Amino acid sequence: MLFAWANDVERFLGAEMEYMLSKVEDVITIKGRGIIIMPGIPDYADESVKVLIVDGLRLKCPDDSILETQVCGIEMGGNGQFTPLLLGEEIDKGDIPVGTEVWVVPHAR
Repeated sequence: MLFAWANDVERFLGAEMEYMLSKVEDVITIKGRGIIIMPGIPDYADESVKVLIVDGLRLKCPDDSILETQVCGIEMGGNGQFTPLLLGEEIDKGDIPVGTEVWVVPHAR
């Protein structure tokens, strides 16, 4: 019964827990579009992993700094191994070192 109540509260608040998606292995700048982080959504992610363009991202850098941004696009071209994520131009390539943890902060669905 308590579990059902907790699900109702979560649904009422429109909140879902954040979760770690991947660790950054490469960062690419596309002029006029923004930053692409890879792997983004790794191929080993199960079916329950759903990333939407409106979802927030919390980037936890190896130096313990945290950057807040959101998914601006879901790219093609990961060769079936991953799906790259496009971030906005407000973040610089140099702000996201290799090893940065990518945490998804789901938008209320």
